[in-house]
Amino acid sequence: MIVCAVPSFAADTAYGELVANGDMEFSETSMDSWTGYSMGVGKTGYVAYGGEVSTKFTRTESKNSILTQKGEIIGGKDVKISSWIYTEETGKTAGWRVDFRDANEQTLKTEFMMFPVTKGKWTEISTTLPSPEGAVFFQIQRRNGEAGTLCFDDVSMKGEATLMRIEEVEGINKKGIEVLRHSQELYNANVAKG
Repeated sequence: MIVCAVPSFAADTAYGELVANGDMEFSETSMDSWTGYSMGVGKTGYVAYGGEVSTKFTRTESKNSILTQKGEIIGGKDVKISSWIYTEETGKTAGWRVDFRDANEQTLKTEFMMFPVTKGKWTEISTTLPSPEGAVFFQIQRRNGEAGTLCFDDVSMKGEATLMRIEEVEGINKKGIEVLRHSQELYNANVAKG
């Protein structure tokens, strides 16, 4: 009897940005890497923390505004999530729901985080939380806690993932920056023409 040992090759991993287009800058007509649920989610140039636009959420009493993105993750490691929030209203809260899932898309753990937001100024909300062992996917949802309007900008979720996923997110983000730079050059050329 011949026995063969087959070596196992673990995918290269890296710590980095897990969310694509966290700055919401890429396109005026779409959410790019994000999926919005409800009529109350859209881009706005009214106010932005970094860049030119942010994502505006308007929640009614009966319907929550949700923006979500799914990606890959290496479980058993800490994940750091942060974002900047703005509102013109008093007594508002904002935050995230994060689902960690296994390879079969079964939810292993769900985290809800809500933070108070200061009226009339950008407020950073952030947290670090552990991802469960066996998690290979995450789904992050941005939410506002009560009826009203909030603007989210510069969302970041950093953790460990396959090197391919980290490079994919970096590539998407770099491409977005190139598109913005080209759009600014076209705008400047049109302004110069009068």
